[in-house]
Amino acid sequence: IAAFTAAFTSVGTSFATPIVSGTAGALTQIQRSISGNSAFVFKVDEMKALLTHTANDAGRPGPDVWYGWGLVDGLKAALVLANKLNEDSYFERTNLQSGIDFTKEIKATGNEPLKVSISWVDPAITPFTTDSDFQQNHTSRIVNDLDLRVVELGSGTTYYPWKLDISNPNANATKGDNTVDNVEQIVIDNPVANGIYKIIVTNKNTLVNQEGSATTQDFALVATGTKKITL
Repeated sequence: IAAFTAAFTSVGTSFATPIVSGTAGALTQIQRSISGNSAFVFKVDEMKALLTHTANDAGRPGPDVWYGWGLVDGLKAALVLANKLNEDSYFERTNLQSGIDFTKEIKATGNEPLKVSISWVDPAITPFTTDSDFQQNHTSRIVNDLDLRVVELGSGTTYYPWKLDISNPNANATKGDNTVDNVEQIVIDNPVANGIYKIIVTNKNTLVNQEGSATTQDFALVATGTKKITL
């Protein structure tokens, strides 16, 4: 983990690609050491969830068109893997069935933001065939639209994920029902100390595979700002 303390300063995708790829490789090696499985490889949704969840926010609050989800932070990602051992963070890959809610209760430390993220590999949709559609068609391209919510059980308050306005992409991100991304992230800046929060993942319509047949949908889940629930 100490290897992630080095800092890099540069710009451009040509520089970003090897840095992010190297970070993903290092995280894979850390997980291999933790699990004792020398052949372990992260699934795509797992790595995307881990890296977007632990990225340092840049630019405007939440995702934006200039910085995306932020700047990759390998140290924070590595700490998720290490803290998972004591349930001081959560990182898992699970499966959603159409119409059956996935739920999980977590406890907030209260001394840092409570953050929950999900990511999934969505079936490919038929691509646009005209330049007009490519530029003007704002219809959601998500096939299996998963929805993330977090409920504070003490008050019943429901928290929603970040979302951007496709009609005004330069506007600040807001929070609500995100219907266009296969990453959803909820940040609760001031959670209740020792408060119990319920993560809820649901879906719209029927989940389908690449051929359009009914199926289930795998997704990766990350949560930080948590501590182990003791009975």
